Amino acid sequence: MATYEPPVDTSSSESRLLLMGRFFPFDSEGISFADTTLIIKEQNNSSHIGEDGGTGLNVWDGAMLLARYIERVPNIVENKRIIELGSGCGVVGIAAAICGCKEVVMTDLSYALPLMRENVDINRAALNGKDILVKECDWFQPPAVAELLGQGGNKADVLLVADWERKLMTCLWKELKTSLMSLM
Repeated sequence: MATYEPPVDTSSSESRLLLMGRFFPFDSEGISFADTTLIIKEQNNSSHIGEDGGTGLNVWDGAMLLARYIERVPNIVENKRIIELGSGCGVVGIAAAICGCKEVVMTDLSYALPLMRENVDINRAALNGKDILVKECDWFQPPAVAELLGQGGNKADVLLVADWERKLMTCLWKELKTSLMSLM
């Protein structure tokens, strides 16, 4: 039996994991999830630097991993107020709603929101009446916390993030630190 060894970028002094392709099972026609079928549609990202930023319209492995973790350990989201940053297609936020959270606010850049809303609508029957808020959040110019969280209060119990690129995270940390601390 072959073992998987992830490719490592050794071109820089700092090695980092490169995920080349999809390694976790995913089927846009539906995946078995928490006694239901989770359906997540994707679109092609058109560029690396264009309006779509080269991200956000596909299901990434990290999102599937986090969704499966939530499925196995649902108490991390049960009856809690969730905000997800960089929700992309919405798989993690929808998974949190299916697994019993009180409220989910999913965020991303404007280009990702129509597909995210479509995926929420497709999975509406599995949400057991829970509403998912879909909001725009540009990490370089984040909206006020009250604008993101709406009328339910100004704090979140859980902050979910999958597939952040570390260089972007490092660059944005100063701007995000204050905003993130005010969410929790």
